Amino acid sequence: MKCALENLDKYFSHIGFVDSLSKTANFVAEWLGLGQDGLVVARENVFAGPREVLSAGDRRVIENANELDLELYSLMRQKRDV
Repeated sequence: MKCALENLDKYFSHIGFVDSLSKTANFVAEWLGLGQDGLVVARENVFAGPREVLSAGDRRVIENANELDLELYSLMRQKRDV
């Protein structure tokens, strides 16, 4: 985990999150010199159908398999919100 955090700090100037995709688009637009709102995020893959509900057991299996990813995600969210 320490190595992952160090690599993110060393090699990435921005870490985006899906729930704030417009912020990432604005960062990339500024980086490319396009100005604020220079990129438009298309919402073509919006799923409006019924969602499958996971059982508590299946959810635990998925969370356990992705434990380090979830921890890294949480740490990066905390760091961004500081």
